[in-house]
Amino acid sequence: MYRLVGGIAILLAGCANLDLDPFAAWQAELQPTGPEPVTGRVALATEGSANFAAGIDIEGLVGAVYGWEVAAGSCAAPGPRIGGLATYPDVTAADSIAGSVGRGRGKVQRVVGNAQLSTSGRYHGRVVRAGERTAVLACGDLLRAGS
Repeated sequence: MYRLVGGIAILLAGCANLDLDPFAAWQAELQPTGPEPVTGRVALATEGSANFAAGIDIEGLVGAVYGWEVAAGSCAAPGPRIGGLATYPDVTAADSIAGSVGRGRGKVQRVVGNAQLSTSGRYHGRVVRAGERTAVLACGDLLRAGS
């Protein structure tokens, strides 16, 4: 059986260790952290014990290129990025949003290998300026599905 979580299909199966649930899911609504109007959603779904799928769907300025990443901790108390920098390709808000002047939408999905997510851990998704990746433009604390 398959379940769709934030645009990421995952296979349902039993699990022995609930702290490292091989088929857990998290979602977050991204809110702007400054004057740039970047919003969206990020979703995670574990794919076995050592991988997870991550997807982002953002709205921002038409044509703008954004970086994004999943990190430990929360927006208020951020930790390190999970996975390498190349894990999270830039996303362009290329698709114009009907009825919205100057706004665009973009999405991307990736599998992050060799990265375990603990069901008791705290994680967040953040949108950053492409290239420099230091200025956080939007952020959302990931909540585990069913919690």
